[in-house]
Amino acid sequence: GDGGRARAAGSCGTRTRAPPRLAVALLVRGVPASVVESFICYHVAIGFERISLFFDDPDDPSEQSAIQSALKDSLHDGRAQVHLCTPDWWADELRLSRFQRRRASADCLYGETMELYEKVHDVQARQCLVMERALREALRDGFDWLLHVDSDEALLVPSSRD
Repeated sequence: GDGGRARAAGSCGTRTRAPPRLAVALLVRGVPASVVESFICYHVAIGFERISLFFDDPDDPSEQSAIQSALKDSLHDGRAQVHLCTPDWWADELRLSRFQRRRASADCLYGETMELYEKVHDVQARQCLVMERALREALRDGFDWLLHVDSDEALLVPSSRD
């Protein structure tokens, strides 16, 4: 028998497709360098090809060690993408944003997100905008899945069922 595992018809138990390409993205602010390093290492270890880190306040001196940790080539084997969300970065991003382009549409999500971003610099609005950027880049680069989590969260992928 096959140990109770089902097989696709005609596959003879062989995998014919490549595994999905995985990317993870997060907005980073006030996170210690050790947590950034751990986050990158963990997600690389479980199979993520890209870790996109959007540093929300890159001009804050207290953020520099976390940014430098993310930039270290030896840590992430080139898999981490670092975005420094400076005022110039935001200006460029808003020119591309569908939230900005669709803010007057009947779907109030776009207008409300932009209003929260502009009036109170709302964290959820900023997350929506940076995840939109991460999604555009992931699609452009052929990724199958994009996960959005915070720095204190992780995706658990058990190797077997209990």
